[in-house]
Amino acid sequence: MTTNKFPVTTKVATLALPTREAHVAATVWPGPRGMLLFLAELNLAPQTRQEFLQKINGEIERVWQEVKLMPQSADEILETIIVPINNQLASSERLLGNPLSPRYQMLLAYLSGQKIALAELGLIDAFVISPNKLNNVLVASSQHRGRKQSGTFDNLISGELIPGENLLLATPALTDYFSWDRLRQLISDRAPGQALREIERYMLQLKTHPPLGLICLKMSLASDIESTDSSISHLLNTQAQTDSLLQPKLISYLKSKFTRGKATANKFTTTESTGLTKPITSTKEKPAGGLTLIFGKISRGFKRLAWLGSRESAKVTIAWWLEAKIIQWRRLAKSKRAILLLGLVILLAFSQSIVNLGRNRIKSVDSEYYNQLVTEITEKQAEIEGVLIYGDHDKALILFNEVKAKLEQLPHNTSSRQEQWQALQANLSLLARRLQYLNEVTNPEAWSQLPAPTNNQSWGQLAALGNQIIVIGSKDKLLTLSADGKVKDTISLPGELSNTTKTIPLQNDLLLINQDNKTGLYTASTNKISVLTQNLELQDGGWYQGGIYYLSQTSRTIWRAGLQGTTLASPTRWLRSSQGELPNAISLIVDGSIYVATATGVEKYNRGLKQDFNIAPVNPPLNAITKIYTASDTDYLYLWEKNNKRLVVYDKTGKLIIQITLPTLESTTAVAIDGVNKLLYVLSGNTIYRVPILAPVTR
Repeated sequence: MTTNKFPVTTKVATLALPTREAHVAATVWPGPRGMLLFLAELNLAPQTRQEFLQKINGEIERVWQEVKLMPQSADEILETIIVPINNQLASSERLLGNPLSPRYQMLLAYLSGQKIALAELGLIDAFVISPNKLNNVLVASSQHRGRKQSGTFDNLISGELIPGENLLLATPALTDYFSWDRLRQLISDRAPGQALREIERYMLQLKTHPPLGLICLKMSLASDIESTDSSISHLLNTQAQTDSLLQPKLISYLKSKFTRGKATANKFTTTESTGLTKPITSTKEKPAGGLTLIFGKISRGFKRLAWLGSRESAKVTIAWWLEAKIIQWRRLAKSKRAILLLGLVILLAFSQSIVNLGRNRIKSVDSEYYNQLVTEITEKQAEIEGVLIYGDHDKALILFNEVKAKLEQLPHNTSSRQEQWQALQANLSLLARRLQYLNEVTNPEAWSQLPAPTNNQSWGQLAALGNQIIVIGSKDKLLTLSADGKVKDTISLPGELSNTTKTIPLQNDLLLINQDNKTGLYTASTNKISVLTQNLELQDGGWYQGGIYYLSQTSRTIWRAGLQGTTLASPTRWLRSSQGELPNAISLIVDGSIYVATATGVEKYNRGLKQDFNIAPVNPPLNAITKIYTASDTDYLYLWEKNNKRLVVYDKTGKLIIQITLPTLESTTAVAIDGVNKLLYVLSGNTIYRVPILAPVTR
C-alpha cells in the first residue's frame, strides 16, 4: 500500500456494444466520496432482460442514494450495496441457466480515492494494467473460469490502485480478440476514452461483432508513476482474507443483525407521558426535559427582545448595559484582566488559524475541481476529433454540447486560468466550425481585375457558360474572360438589350433579359448577340432540354417556353393548378426536376407536382437565400445568401456538404457557379474572386 502527498485524479470511460441476442450495460454512478461502477452482459430474451435489468438498476439506484455519503471504507460500502442486490438476484436465480455457462455476467465495483472493492457474478474480467505488466485479478484470485457460478454475488475483493495504473473491467469476449500484450500497450499508452475508441473501431469492423462491455479507469498523479507490484499483491492478499465474506448465510445473518439493531434503537425512543406511566429512557440518553429547556430559553430570549423593543429608547438601554459591564471589568483584579485579555488574544489567533485552514482547504478543493474539469474537457475535445474522423456527426454533436456545458462551468477567475479558458474556447470554436461544415474564407483569391466602367456603367451580372466566365455591365457592355481572368472580348449590347438584369445559361448560349422583359441570345460559338421577338416576364429561371422554365413575377407560378434557334415559343403553364401559387418563391433552377428556393429553404417539383424533399438544417439557419444553382451534370445544390455573403452546398438528397462564408468582402454584386470544376466566382466592385467550393473545413 502506498501513500501520496499529491492529489490523485481518476479518468473513466465506458463502452457498450450490444447485439441482437445480448444486452450490455456499462454504467458509472458518481458521488461525493467515490464512484460506483456496474458492468453487465445479459443473454436473455428481450422482454425478460428488460424487466431483469430494470429491477437491478432500480435497486442499485435506491441503495446508492443511501450510501454515497457514508464515510466508510470501499469494501464496507460495496458490501452494503450488495446485500439488497443479492435479495433481488436470489428471486431470479432460475434465469442463470447452466452454472458453468451462465446467461448473465455482472460486476459491481466501488472506487474511493485509490481504494477499490469489486464483486463479480459470472465471468467478468478485471485487469490491472501498467506499462510493463497486466494481471487479471479476478482470475488470479478465484480461478473463476473453471468454478461453478451461483446466482448471487458471493465474492468480494478490495485493494488499492497506484497512480499510473489502469483498471479495465471487461465482459468475456474481449480476450478472444485482443492479446494481453496488445491490451497492455493499448490501455497504458492512451487515455481511457481514446483506448476504448480504438477497441470500438476494431470491433465494429468485424462482420459480426460479439457483445462487449468495458469500463476503463486511469489513476493520475503529478509525481512520477510508480510500479504496480505492490498494488496487485495487496489486491490479491486482501481477497484471501475476504473470500467468503459475503456467503449467503452470512448475508442473512448480517441482515437479521441490522434489523434487530434497528428494533433496539427504537426501544430508546422517548414516548409522550400520559401521567400514569413514566417514559422509557436510556441511562446513556439525554433526558427528554433537555429539549424543553432549550425551547424555554429560546422563548425567554424572544421575550427579552420584545421587552427591549418596548423601551422608550433602545440606545439608552444598550448604553446602560455597556456601562454596567465596564464597571464590572474595572472591579476585576489586574491578574484576572490579564488572563481574560490573553484568552481573548488566543481565541482570536485560533479563530484566524481556523479561517486560514478553511481558506487553504477551499483552495485545494477548487484546484482539484479545476484540474479535473480541464482534463475532462481536453479528453472530450480529443474524443470529438476521433468521432469526426469516422463521420459520426450525431455523436460528435452530443459530445460537443457536453464540452460546451463543462466549459461554461470552468472557473477563469485568475489571469492564468483566463488564458487557459481562452485556449480551450478557441479550440471549441474550431470544433464548432467542423460540426457546422463551415469554411470561413478570409483571404479569397482575386482572380480577375475588370476595367473601370465608363458612361455611368457598373458591372452587374456574372454568368458561367461552361468553362467561360461572362460579365455584363449595367448599360451596354458584355465581357468574356479567359482562363487566367483577363478580358478576352468586349461586345456592345444592342440598344434593345440595354440595362440587362437577368441571365439564364443554356447549353452553349446565354439568354439575356433586360428590365423591360426584352430578351436576347448570346451565342458563344460566334460571339454574337441576337435580339428575340418574344418577351419574358420572369423573376428567375433555368434551361433544360430545349425549354426555358421560369418563375413568373406576376402570376407566381412556373411556366415553360420552348426555344428553337432564336425563336421562343409561347409559354405554357408547367406547374399544375392544384399546386396553387408560389408566393414565397425567390429563385428557380432545373436539372430534370425543378428546385424552387424560398428565403429559408428549398422545394422540389416533378411533372408539375411538389415532391417530398427537405434539406438538412444548418447553423446559422438559412434566412436570406437570393439564388439557387445546379445542373444535370452536377451532384449538388448551391444556395447563395447575398446579405450574409454565404454559399451553402447540399447534395441532391438534402444532406449538408459545406458552407462557405466571405466575411472580409465589403459587398457582393453577383455570383456564378462552375459546377463541373466546383468553383465559386464572386463579383465585388471591379474584382472577381475565385474560391474552391469543396475545400477542406478550416481546422
